[in-house]
Amino acid sequence: MRLPVHLSHMECLVIVAIILVLLGLVLPSLQDRQSWDVHEELASWRAGPDVELAESNLLSSDVDLRGAWQRGGVRNRCSLKVLSTSIADTYLVEFQSAWGEWQTTAFRVGPRLTLGHPVAENPETIFDTLWIIHLEGDDYLVPMARATDFNQARLDAGAEDLSRMHAFRRAGD
Repeated sequence: MRLPVHLSHMECLVIVAIILVLLGLVLPSLQDRQSWDVHEELASWRAGPDVELAESNLLSSDVDLRGAWQRGGVRNRCSLKVLSTSIADTYLVEFQSAWGEWQTTAFRVGPRLTLGHPVAENPETIFDTLWIIHLEGDDYLVPMARATDFNQARLDAGAEDLSRMHAFRRAGD
């Protein structure tokens, strides 16, 4: 006859910790699952109709795009790095968000920067075109998918609250 085994509290904690580590290795993380969802969305994504900026006078064709751009706060930060190429108005763009990293070419036509393939800020915000704007001495890139939000933020806040305008600004500004 076997006697019951009594485990100490420390031994129970060690066993639970081992089980949790093993589960963490076997089960994909929530971020991995969401990242997978984003890549599925990107594969089937199609651009919708253009969303014009309400204030077309902000559009700019002469902004120097080269350099680092960023958008968002600590949890939803996205960044773009725009590098020039040897072909006029053609760039190499490196895009990074919590949902992935992409590298693509981009083509500038007037106040539009069109990426070679779409990128994702998050599962709901996928875009391949950015408006280039100049506002009160600063330059911004507004994703087409955020143009409606940008228009509304301009109406609501004027120029006081640019952080809500869903635009990329030069890193360090």
